[in-house]
Amino acid sequence: MTLFAADIPAGRNSDPSYQQLRNLALGGETVGVSNLTIHRDAGTFHLRSGIVCFVVPVAGKVTGAVFVGDGNFVLDPALPSENASLKMLTRESEFSETFTQAVFRFTDSTYDEIKKGGGTSSGSCDAGLLHDSQTAMRHNLILKWNLEGRLLQDVLSTEPGGFFLAFIHGKKYDGKEIFAIDPHGAPPLVMPVDPEEVEFATYNDNKLGVWAAFHFADEYKQGTALGSQTNGVIHIEHQQLQTTIEKNANLIGKATTTFVSRVNGLRVVPFDLYRRLRVESVTAEDGQAMSFIQEDKNDDADFSVILPKALAAGE
Repeated sequence: MTLFAADIPAGRNSDPSYQQLRNLALGGETVGVSNLTIHRDAGTFHLRSGIVCFVVPVAGKVTGAVFVGDGNFVLDPALPSENASLKMLTRESEFSETFTQAVFRFTDSTYDEIKKGGGTSSGSCDAGLLHDSQTAMRHNLILKWNLEGRLLQDVLSTEPGGFFLAFIHGKKYDGKEIFAIDPHGAPPLVMPVDPEEVEFATYNDNKLGVWAAFHFADEYKQGTALGSQTNGVIHIEHQQLQTTIEKNANLIGKATTTFVSRVNGLRVVPFDLYRRLRVESVTAEDGQAMSFIQEDKNDDADFSVILPKALAAGE
């Protein structure tokens, strides 16, 4: 598919589903949990007791939840070097974090797992926890990653999603922890770690860093865990740039990009664009104006284009 950037009215951040994700709030659906275990590759969450409150669905899909109660998170990477690093950082033989609050964002089976393993509850959760996680991703000096743009990839896709991210309010190691899994490469929160798919990091100013980043456990077993692997959603076949530098050093450009989808059901296409380069408009090959995502340059300004219809792998 070929996209042309042109000087026509833009559809910046105009997609309705994106706006719903951007303004997401807790809904009325809650469940009580007791000794519920959630396995996510090398990470295991033990929700011993508490309440889980789900967010409002977007396009029929629930993409988040808030947990309040007694929880535990164990991280056990398959890679010996990552395990050794965690032991050095924690000075413990096992990475085992305790928490009473957490925010989960997901497009995988988390909603169904919690619903199946939970029971009825008349309690409520602190909506401020969800808001704090949104603020951190958008405005934190280090993070500034458009979580909603990534969620939208799977919300609009015709295929099942596999994304999972947890904001953990840890009691032992740090109060600002993130555990993330993305089949298309873990997000560049503190620093880029892709093509590795699993990541644990802290974003506290006094304890900032990536504690562990590694491939899926199955990839190590199969011998496919390589630093050279490609797990992005597109392959760019050709790109033509036309640029003009004005006397005041202002840069104006037009990019024509031809790419092929690597996955089925692709509608949201992320591009690696420097945040200070501001996109005015995006059009398809036939001249049709397209929606795109790009927040303020000082916030989570990751650039993505929303296609009018889903592409199959190879298109």
